[in-house]
This record gives sequence, structure tokens and C-alpha cells, in this order.
Amino acid sequence: MRRARIRGASSTGCLFSLLLFVAVLYYGVNIGEVYFRYYRLLDEIESQARIAAGLDNGTIARRIAAAVDGDRRSRFGAAGGRETYAHAA
Repeated sequence: MRRARIRGASSTGCLFSLLLFVAVLYYGVNIGEVYFRYYRLLDEIESQARIAAGLDNGTIARRIAAAVDGDRRSRFGAAGGRETYAHAA
């Protein structure tokens, strides 16, 4: 009975394919998050535009800024991406 010769080429190809898949998945999730935040903000702007007749410009601007700030806070933590440091006296 002859034994089949096992070569490392197939396992190397599998590892390369797996590495490529993981890289595409990793970067795809990060890019997808950017597009998701963009479309959520666009939806908020369109929502404010629909009810704009009953609101003044300042209220609309504050609501849109709050939506952006809320997204920033959820992504970067409570500081909103701005670090706070106590200055030594």
C-alpha cells in the first residue's frame, strides 16, 4: 500500500487564505462603521429637515450637534475624544 505524499503547499495556501479573510473582515468592519455613522447622521439631518417648519435654526443646530456629540461620546468614551488633564500648580 502506497502512502500519499503530504506537501506543505496546501496548508500554506489555506493559511494565506485565512489571513486574507481575517484582514478583509477586520478592515471591512472598521470601514462599515464609518458608513453606518454617516448614514445615521444623514438620517438625523433629514429628520430635522422634515420638522424644520416648527423649529428655529438654533434648536435644529443643537439637535444635530447633540447627535454628533452622542456618537462621538459612544465611540471615544465620556470625554468625547478630548482628554482632560489636571494641571499641576
